[in-house]
Amino acid sequence: MRKLVSQYSNLATLVSEFGNSYEGRAIHAIKISSNPGQNKKTFFFNCGIHAREWITPATCMYIINKMLSGYGQDSSIKAMVDKLDWVIMPVFNVDGYVYTHTGNRMWRKTRSRNSGTNCIGTDPNRNWNYHWAGVGTSSNPCRDTYHGPSPFSEVEVWSVARYLYKNRRSLIGYMDIHAYSQLWMTPWGYKKTLPKDYTELKRVSDIAVGALYNAGYGTSYRVGPSSVIIYENSGATKDWAYGVLGVRYAFALELRDQGRYGFMLPANQITPTGIETFAAIKAMGAALRI
Repeated sequence: MRKLVSQYSNLATLVSEFGNSYEGRAIHAIKISSNPGQNKKTFFFNCGIHAREWITPATCMYIINKMLSGYGQDSSIKAMVDKLDWVIMPVFNVDGYVYTHTGNRMWRKTRSRNSGTNCIGTDPNRNWNYHWAGVGTSSNPCRDTYHGPSPFSEVEVWSVARYLYKNRRSLIGYMDIHAYSQLWMTPWGYKKTLPKDYTELKRVSDIAVGALYNAGYGTSYRVGPSSVIIYENSGATKDWAYGVLGVRYAFALELRDQGRYGFMLPANQITPTGIETFAAIKAMGAALRI
């Protein structure tokens, strides 16, 4: 990431204010802005919130690379960067991600200690302070969906939430990228009621998944509230961004595939996934009403 910031210093800056993870690793994002002095709206992405979903950090890095390398060569990329500032965090759950390489490939949670048990970690997508500890979560620290001892108990979650809250007035979009199932999801997760902006969210989502399908691989995504098209869960990222911060364009994605390889997606699918996801993001950016 530092290499990209150095190479494209006219467009990219390293965002380091997230501090360190539970185990002391730095958490970084890249901000891509063609005119930092302008008062532009911001779209925030994070990948790698669940440690085992390896395709998501790779996809975030692909998106960063395409935005930076394509800005001076592709008018559609220039348009998306000129329209908005983009803040992209490739690895949210850095400790868990490292552990999937050194310990357990299928690890999902953070790596924080839980008092009174030897079971490690909290699900960082159940730890947000919006309908926390509700449906689709567990109070058992040994479960993958453990919601944590309290909202924002995880330092990684708290640091990202603090950044988003601080920048809430400029924040027009939020996206939490997961794998797998090929879904483009809107709020709500905690209930099956449609959000008030659903018509607009569906319009933008349909444009995005259409571009994804037409990117060369014919990959199909379903669109809808996550509570309807995958399962109900509370204390999640996009519900907090939408329900607390009022971020209109709040989404979560589930990338490739639909279960053949699941979390073990082969390396030869990294580039196709990046290509089609970037096509979707670019189309989404053009469709946003700001």
